Amino acid sequence: MTLKIESLIKSFNSFKLGPLDHEFNHGLNVITGNIGSGKTTLLNMISGLVKPDDGSIFFHNSLLNNILPENRQIGYLFQNNALFPHLTVFDNVAFGIPSWKEGNSVNLVSTILDDFGLSNLADRQIFNLSGGETKKVSLARTLISDPKLLLLDEPLVHLDLSNKLDLISKIKLILDTRKIPILLVTHYPSDVYSISDSILSINTGKFVSNYDSIPTSVNHSNLLPQMFGSLNLIHGIVIESSAGISVIRSNNLLIKVLGKCEIGSNVVVAINSNEILISKSQINNSHFNMIQAKILRVLNQTPLAEIHVANDDFCLIARIDPSFLKNTRLVENEEVYISFQSTLFES
Repeated sequence: MTLKIESLIKSFNSFKLGPLDHEFNHGLNVITGNIGSGKTTLLNMISGLVKPDDGSIFFHNSLLNNILPENRQIGYLFQNNALFPHLTVFDNVAFGIPSWKEGNSVNLVSTILDDFGLSNLADRQIFNLSGGETKKVSLARTLISDPKLLLLDEPLVHLDLSNKLDLISKIKLILDTRKIPILLVTHYPSDVYSISDSILSINTGKFVSNYDSIPTSVNHSNLLPQMFGSLNLIHGIVIESSAGISVIRSNNLLIKVLGKCEIGSNVVVAINSNEILISKSQINNSHFNMIQAKILRVLNQTPLAEIHVANDDFCLIARIDPSFLKNTRLVENEEVYISFQSTLFES
């Protein structure tokens, strides 16, 4: 199934979104951009909650413009979850069941709660849930109607690392089992880089760039970055610790961090994506770590461009000012040097 938008336009006061033209295929289609760029407005038009001023929306070759939201077979996970605080988890999920399925509601809700690991929370009130539990309840309610297209608006925002990874695994399961197009809006495309099929950047109401998933021609395509907000996370083991500096091994990569650690312990190292320096020649500075790598992908977006770099042992994401990217003319498949400091994220 394919979602297609043609010459889509929506104006609010001085802001104009569009005209937008794009075709979204099966898989995870990530939409990124800065605040106020029009990402959520685009989802609202596709869902039918906002009427476009002009243009057309097609899904599976059918025009959606005049079809009511409840008849579009679209599931929409709102950024604020939109759950009912006076209802239990069970009743919130049951609320998403379409009328023609209501006769089997108990079995449907019980099954999807079990799929999401929420069965033990069925009778709990929404205000007694954690952020991760609340997000999973909202996603379960969205999926119980068996949508043919799924819209996710900032699904990972405000989640800690454990809940973020858990929700990413749920999205991956949806991709594998339901085989439907998913549009996911986020400020941090690197969070879902490992499962995305395309990344579309929007700025001041226009699509400014479109990127396919990691090129299969790149030798490092099996290495995927793990992110938590702006932090690159690398798992490793402490092999040396003296004079307030520890050395962490991850594959064949050695990383120096400030701090004393127990030799042999498993740790997680954090590297701030905003503080990674990239150069075409070796860098002489006070940073502990300097490594040669290849650029896998360049995402020229605002407010910060993203550069994905890797070698045989790691994959990192660096966020830089777009003007630096323009001045240095960094391109994909180019060999570069990266320099960074790192800290212990978890031990």
